[in-house]
Amino acid sequence: MSQLLVHWRQPNQIYVGSKSLYFILALVLTTKLFADFKISEFLTSNENGVTDEDSDHSDWIEVTNTKNETLNIGGWHLTDDKSNTKKWVLPPLDIAPQGVIIVFASGKNRNQDASELHTNFSLDSNGEYLALVKPDGETITSEYTFPKQETDVSYGYTLNPINEIIVSSNTPMEWLIPTSPLEEWMSNSFDSTQWNKGAFGVGFDTSEDYEPFFETDVKDAMRGIQTSIYLRTQFEITDPNSILKVELNMQYEDGFVAWINNQLTASRNAPESIEWNSRATSNRPDSQAVQKANINLEFDLGNFQEGTNTLAIQGLNRSSIGSDFLISPELTITKRANEEELNIGYFPEPTPGLVNNDSVLGFVKDTKFSVRRGFYEEPFELVISSSTPDSIIKYTTDGSTPGEDIGMIYTKPINIDKSTTIRAIALKQGYQPTNIDTQTYLFVNDVKDQTLMDDDVINDIRYSDIIDESLTGNISVMSITVDDDQFFGPFGIHSNPELSGRDAEVPISLEYFSTENIKEQFQIDAGLRIHGGNARDHPKKPFRLYFRELYGEKRLRFDLFKNSPVSSFDQLILRSGGHDSWSLADGFGRNEVLDIPPHGTLMRDQFLRKTETEMDMLSPRGKYIHLYINNRYWGVYNLHERPNAAFFESHLGGDESDYDVIHHPTFFGESYTMVDGDPIAWETARNIVNRGIVSENDYNTISNLIDIDNLIDHFIVRTWSGDYDWLSPIQRNGA
Repeated sequence: MSQLLVHWRQPNQIYVGSKSLYFILALVLTTKLFADFKISEFLTSNENGVTDEDSDHSDWIEVTNTKNETLNIGGWHLTDDKSNTKKWVLPPLDIAPQGVIIVFASGKNRNQDASELHTNFSLDSNGEYLALVKPDGETITSEYTFPKQETDVSYGYTLNPINEIIVSSNTPMEWLIPTSPLEEWMSNSFDSTQWNKGAFGVGFDTSEDYEPFFETDVKDAMRGIQTSIYLRTQFEITDPNSILKVELNMQYEDGFVAWINNQLTASRNAPESIEWNSRATSNRPDSQAVQKANINLEFDLGNFQEGTNTLAIQGLNRSSIGSDFLISPELTITKRANEEELNIGYFPEPTPGLVNNDSVLGFVKDTKFSVRRGFYEEPFELVISSSTPDSIIKYTTDGSTPGEDIGMIYTKPINIDKSTTIRAIALKQGYQPTNIDTQTYLFVNDVKDQTLMDDDVINDIRYSDIIDESLTGNISVMSITVDDDQFFGPFGIHSNPELSGRDAEVPISLEYFSTENIKEQFQIDAGLRIHGGNARDHPKKPFRLYFRELYGEKRLRFDLFKNSPVSSFDQLILRSGGHDSWSLADGFGRNEVLDIPPHGTLMRDQFLRKTETEMDMLSPRGKYIHLYINNRYWGVYNLHERPNAAFFESHLGGDESDYDVIHHPTFFGESYTMVDGDPIAWETARNIVNRGIVSENDYNTISNLIDIDNLIDHFIVRTWSGDYDWLSPIQRNGA
């Protein structure tokens, strides 16, 4: 989808940015005072950001009108060549005050004012020159000399905008109860020196509810007499061109109309045609009136004047005999800092079309751990480092997320002599901090001593000699680090397994390492939910892992399953065994007579999926792993792919939108669970089968909806194995 050509700097405008990348980059910027237009931001390597009208991720340049008046940029030049300052010319185009245009640096050479703008050159991410030049072809208003760039990270100048409250409670004002029309009372030149004097807020209340919110009581002058009141206050502005936006927050009952320098800017609960004796169109509840409401203003910043400016408000009550009334404004301007305070900033999330106010000076280099995650028998000294000079490393050992105010400052090697999870971040003032690195170190004797371990198993002579090897030598390990309260707390997802959806997803750190090859390992931030239906209530619960850009990486990329053509995943399942494990025992716990159900082998699902794969059927790949949660051993789990639309896209090709995925009911009372897509094809097929296949046409129709040979193979595997957990939902729902 192509992007808008002209963008106004409005608070409600959002431009989708990209993920953060970490690097340190030197930049040379020259500014020639604030000219009419400046290159405020640009991006030289665009992979995931905005697209042009050809759906290409072209690089782009943001040019800003720095004045508070509409200006035409026709005849100005952009160039990446010092010897050719007229390389590409901008067409005649009006740009609003503080407005911007986005010029794609694509090399496509399009400069018609009715279409997107594309320069005749591209930006070299390995580093080059970029400048904006006045129509004379000689005067350079801004120029950059930049070295090698990183993908999806923009940069430009930032002026650290300053928010200044210019009208608030206690601000002096003048007021009048009008008795007839009064011309131009909202204008800057109107003389209101003979009006009543007071301060905001203004109001009255026959009870005492509003007394904390107004300074000027107008009950005697207004109640029973008039529903309107005129209010005026004046404020000074030294540099109108420095103002980037203006914002009004208002406590009011019941309505108002506001003007700045005689320009109508906002109204609430006011009639379309305002008169001197107008009243509010509706009542406003007391509970809302005392809250500061953010009011969208329709105001041209070019109407601000150097020197004195006027805010005029006509307050409106619903009834002249109303019991209360309130007008209390707060007017805030956001202005650019002084030219000499201009800073060069890096934007981990590019901000085309927005005020550049979230910049950093550079990027702290990632933390390095001297010892890899895994199992250890002997204590060791752990060294954590970052190559960024003067950076500070903060770390935690309790699984909590380190940050500027959380964690211990790393000053010397850490002695690791027991099972420990170290989480670390490197920070530097003014710089983008690193992501949080997590490394879990396990000691098998600690694991065996954990309170959740079964002493009857640990001390049984049949197992005691092989426990160590079983934990450390045969299958891989996954370690989850999660906030204890979010997981185990009274409102945590483990304590409330019936919760589902995004609100029941908690952020985690996920680690994996092979016990056979310590180099086969990864750490990724992800989301975690409770998975399954009835098994949600088992003490050993199944889990679902989500990989999202929200947490960092959009997908997990790792060769998890041998001989699988797929190594990229958006979701994974940690299956606890469900009806194929000890947790189905009577009372969901130990039974003196029957330790576990006779079918509790924790083998059925993995065996059947592998069997289907060997029969050249598409089935989720899986493997067994040891699972740890916050250093506590959680048992053997079956890790496998989740058969959703992304799964089918990865294995069969096409697009996720090509696939409808339906699951047996998650909860009782459902006929099925829609995982992806829509149920139209499924409902059609089921209706045909329920009606009965009585003709060749019926058979051909159902054959177009169902791969019958594949379905037969699937039934053979499941019925041959006596997979009652698969058959029961089918019987229960009459499929």
